[in-house]
Amino acid sequence: MRHTPDYRKDMRGFIESKIFGFEISKKSYKFFRSLNNVSSAVENEKELSKSRSS
Repeated sequence: MRHTPDYRKDMRGFIESKIFGFEISKKSYKFFRSLNNVSSAVENEKELSKSRSS
């Protein structure tokens, strides 16, 4: 007779890891969005300095 795992504990860990993963992905999404905004701002600066110098 094999020992059956405690499903409630298992399920709780599973749900917690899902929620945790979701939180992480939300944070990294915000982080990448801000990175994107920064890089596009840098691009705009380059364009502006190009048009100024000419």
